[in-house]
Amino acid sequence: VPHDLTPFADNPTWNDWMRVCIAAMMVADVIVTLPDWEVSRGALTEVWIARRLNMPVVICHMIKPANIMTWPIDAVFQH
Repeated sequence: VPHDLTPFADNPTWNDWMRVCIAAMMVADVIVTLPDWEVSRGALTEVWIARRLNMPVVICHMIKPANIMTWPIDAVFQH
């Protein structure tokens, strides 16, 4: 969440961030974890909430940097 879009000023607490994240979850269609989410108190809380609300949860074990990925649109711009 960009700093200028957060509802609090300086030095937000973990609880402040979780309130923002949980509010965002309520309008999401699916929750996608990041690698090592299991060691994040916030991610564990978000997955717990999502599962209790029967929201889809996608567990991501690896993320590739965008410059390594092949996008279908790349073929359009190749000469």
